[in-house]
Amino acid sequence: MVKQIQAERFIPDFTPQELFDCAFAPAEPVRRYHEECDGDPDCEVGEWEDGERTVVFCTCVNAPAAISRLLGMETLTIRETARREDEGEEVVLRSTPVLDFPGGSKFTTSSHMRLSPATGGCQMWVEVTCEAAGPWGLVGTIEDTMATQAAATVDGFLDFTLRWCAAASDEGRPAAAAAAGANGDRDATAAMAMAEGQQAVPPLGLAVGAGDGELED
Repeated sequence: MVKQIQAERFIPDFTPQELFDCAFAPAEPVRRYHEECDGDPDCEVGEWEDGERTVVFCTCVNAPAAISRLLGMETLTIRETARREDEGEEVVLRSTPVLDFPGGSKFTTSSHMRLSPATGGCQMWVEVTCEAAGPWGLVGTIEDTMATQAAATVDGFLDFTLRWCAAASDEGRPAAAAAAGANGDRDATAAMAMAEGQQAVPPLGLAVGAGDGELED
């Protein structure tokens, strides 16, 4: 049975467009997120073209033994394509991660993220849908594992984004952060931070919690 999870965070002092420009348009926050959360310092972040961008990253398999044996590998390569859609003042991002190995199409995950205007800031809402095909008797376990992993990933990503934006908005400068990072320019972002006597990125120490993620059958 298909599994879905939802989670959300409030990002103060940002409009949906400013949030996109700060945390989604540049390559640097994407690289830093996958390095911090997936242990992949070599994440490949493509350019945005016609409203789409592809990211390729590696992550360790964290699954029950039966599923690990089914996969037959300890590290997964994932190719994720994100597509931006605008709906009025809202920014909508849809992404489809694909497992890059034979049979990877049997494990499908799709995400729907909505950045909405809110009083004093922006509401960031995410829904992830997980579905699997596999040996009889294992599908339910596989989907449960996928949903558990997705809930942790979503919480970690939302927390990362909140911290990244908090660093950018110190002293009321989300627009400056967006301008410095809009082209994924690491040097510009670092130079802006150094000029103001701050780190480009704060220590993240992401604590993934289950409090905001909800599992649905």
